[in-house]
Amino acid sequence: MSKIKPYSDEWEKLANQMAREVAPEIYACADCGLPVFDGWCCTHCGSNDPRNGTKNDEKSEQDS
Repeated sequence: MSKIKPYSDEWEKLANQMAREVAPEIYACADCGLPVFDGWCCTHCGSNDPRNGTKNDEKSEQDS
């Protein structure tokens, strides 16, 4: 295998593939569509349950 220039497009592609192998699953938030790590709240819209589409504000009002 030939040497790859660090931080080149090819290097970045391989680094991203490696990172995805050890990172949690990433999926689209059911509320806003932006990427979310599995087990996290959505950092864009604040959904507490981005996999199922329950918005934070709606859930808070129902729980009260």
